[in-house]
Formats: sequence, C-alpha cells, structure tokens
Amino acid sequence: MKMLLSILEGCARSRPTNNGTTRRSSLQVALAAITIFAAAFFIAPATARARQVIHKGDVVVVPLSGEVSPSLLMFLRRAEKAAEGGGASAMIFEMDTYGGRLDAAADIVNALNHTTIPTYTFINSNAGSAGAIIALATQHIYMAPVSAIGAAAPILPTGEDLPPTAREKTISYWSALIRSSAVRNGHNPDIGEAFMNKEKEVKIGDRMIHPKGTLLTLNAQEATQRINDKPLLADGIADSIVDLAKKAGLKGNIASFVPSGFEQLAFWITALAPFLLLVGIIGAYLEFKIPGASLPGIISAICFALFLCPRDIICPDRDSVFRALHDRIRRPRSFPHARLAALGDDRSLPAATFSAQRQNARSSIA
Repeated sequence: MKMLLSILEGCARSRPTNNGTTRRSSLQVALAAITIFAAAFFIAPATARARQVIHKGDVVVVPLSGEVSPSLLMFLRRAEKAAEGGGASAMIFEMDTYGGRLDAAADIVNALNHTTIPTYTFINSNAGSAGAIIALATQHIYMAPVSAIGAAAPILPTGEDLPPTAREKTISYWSALIRSSAVRNGHNPDIGEAFMNKEKEVKIGDRMIHPKGTLLTLNAQEATQRINDKPLLADGIADSIVDLAKKAGLKGNIASFVPSGFEQLAFWITALAPFLLLVGIIGAYLEFKIPGASLPGIISAICFALFLCPRDIICPDRDSVFRALHDRIRRPRSFPHARLAALGDDRSLPAATFSAQRQNARSSIA
C-alpha cells in the first residue's frame, strides 16, 4: 500500500501543471459526469419500460444472480410489477447465487409470497444461503443437473458465527418464517428449517432424510427423489428454461426480463464496493499530499459517493425509488450493517419487537 501511494505521488509531482487550468478541467469533467447521470436517471425509466413489454400469457424469465442485496430487491419488485400488470401466465426466476443480505432476502420473500401469478425457480446452478430461502418462497422448484440448494445458517459479515444468544434468537425467529413460507408454497417445512438449523432432524415416515448435527444441502438428484409418491423438494431436473417450461406445461411465449442500465450499475457497485473504498482512500490521500492536484479529490469524492450511496435507489423505476427512500427512513439505523438471508414482513410485527427482529435480520447467511 505504501509503495503504491509513493508511486502515485511521484508520478503526480513529476508533471508540472497550471493549477488554474487543472482545476477548470477537473470541474468540467465533474460537471459532465453529473449531467450524464442526471439525464440517464430521467431518460432511462421510459426507455426501460418501452424495451420490456410483456404481453398477456407470456412466461416471464427473471435472472436472480449475484449477491442478494437491496438493488436486486428493487429489480425483482419491478419485474413482478411488470409481469402482473402485463398479464403474464407465470414467472420463472433463474437463480445462481451463493446468498446475500438477510433483510433484502426477507423483503424478496415477502414480495414473492404476495405474487398473484404462478412462480417457478430454476436453480442454475447455485441456491446457497439466502438463495435457498428465496427459492422456498416460489411455488415450484426445478434444478439443473449439476446444482445445489441449502446451507442457510446466519453469520456475521466477517464470516464469523453470531454470538450464542443472538444466534439462538435469529434461528428461532427465521426458522418459523421459513416454515410458514414453505407451507404456503407447498414445500416440506422441515426441509426449509434444516437449511438454517443444524439441530433440525428431517424424517418422512420411518425414513431418515437428514440427521441433526449439520446443515442440510441437497443436490439435484437428492432434491428430486420421490418419497411416498411426492418429490422431496424440487419438482424435477431441467436442462434449460425451455426444458423447464415444457416439463411444467407452460404454454406461453418465453419473455426475458433483464436489468436496466441503472440496475446493472447498482449490481456492479455492490460487487466493487471494496475497490471503490480503496480508490477513494488513495484519492483523498493524494489530494491532501499534492497541492493543486484536484483530480484525485474529485475521483475520491465520486468513489466515496458510489460506495456510500444506497444501492436500492439506483434504479429506473421512480416508484421503487420512493419506496426505497421510505423503507430506509422507516428502518432504524442504530444497528451495525450486516449481511444476508431470509424472509418475512416486519410490518406486521408489534412495535416493541420490531427493532430486535430487524437487528437479527442484519446478519448473514453462510
């Protein structure tokens, strides 16, 4: 780190510059960037809606990949709204995620449990952690031949286990919500609970499916095995979305619903957050060490702004923007930010328990 800062400082000092010209050029660059972002914010919504028209009877395919985060929640809300408004016959979520934030996953599950059209999850090829809990909130699950689902234990953002009391509270509360979501969508609630709680034993009749002591994770072949003439979890194995539609008997035209430019930007910001923080620190250091060099300061300010800005308001749907702002105001900010995974709607919780449950939700799923 010291070597990198020394190299950058030396390069900047070796270039004689006119301070006034440099400042004017930097200001012009900053103003141009702000203008482009502002114009895109107002133009992108109409463009995105015009490009993604859903017709009555369509089967809408929505990608669900990467980290489960507020930006993914905003995208899925927009997709659900468009599918229901367009009269789609079904929604298929093509999933490939290792998990994410618990509070975002909770809101996604709540949204899916209120969907008015049939929902399917196609696991291609990971549904780990928060992904497993989101999959349980859809009515039908199909898996690629090489895929897995499960392992949804809550952890801290550092990867460490929760303290014993907090862990017990979190698992108790979210296990109950997982069970209710699984029952609502026709899945075995014991399977869902065993994803999160390693002390949960799963038996169907006299047959032992999973002994307690480890978290449950299922591959495609295990999840689709039939017991008492019913699949354990997944309805079947599919090679592709087209194969899933054929096996599920979905007759409508397959329409892909893709993220807009701003939603892709939000996904990238989420993935590149550590890099943005590093560049912001380096830029701030160079700004203070090198008089007259204002470009590092501008770069630093942009990186810090992108790092700190709420990713759930970088989206092309203004309704989602206002909902995101409302949610951020509604949520208490006294708890440390943490990570990923489960479900439920805290709007129905008593006021006395709201803060405690939301604090537990700010943990991660392993």
